[in-house]
Amino acid sequence: MTKKAWQIEYETMENSMPVILEAEEQGWSFSYQVEALEDEMTRMKWHSNVPGSGALEHVITILNPAPLKEGVEALFPYTDMIAPNETEFAALTGTDILGKGSRMLMSAGIREVIVTRGSKGYCYISDGKLVTEDCIKAPVVDTTGAGDTFLGAMAVKLADDEHIESALRFANRAAAVTVQRRGAQVAIPTLLEVEESFRAQRQRV
Repeated sequence: MTKKAWQIEYETMENSMPVILEAEEQGWSFSYQVEALEDEMTRMKWHSNVPGSGALEHVITILNPAPLKEGVEALFPYTDMIAPNETEFAALTGTDILGKGSRMLMSAGIREVIVTRGSKGYCYISDGKLVTEDCIKAPVVDTTGAGDTFLGAMAVKLADDEHIESALRFANRAAAVTVQRRGAQVAIPTLLEVEESFRAQRQRV
């Protein structure tokens, strides 16, 4: 069965998002939003272990803890993969040492840790394995949205059943395309644009 990364049935999103939006509009606490997400992630993880659950079978939950708020730890037991930046990683774990901090997160139930490091690239930690990659050199116009592009691109490839290291390389390339453009959502590249960037890089080698 092909793994699914954040492929949630539309009705699931339709039911959960108004709860979070209402919490924001009413100025309710972040803990309320965490509670709503916790309920949703619990449901998804339950379905992911039930054969024949359709789009929710073998779901992978990816947690981006930005902006970091108190109470986010409640989501850890339902999180397969967490992707903080360096500052968030240190705040969550109390250390900037990757091995020590990752072991703490994994002891809470998280299987894989990705630390995004801005211009220094990223680190991936799982089962004692550490993978690091520098960011792809590109003329930087605007870094807004680069992190979101990275995680979104990675999730797309995981949903296509790509190996995590291949998905991360694709995500790194997608982020490199994003930083060459101004804006946030409008700067996010299409699949074809990322693939073209790979082709251009191979031609230069």
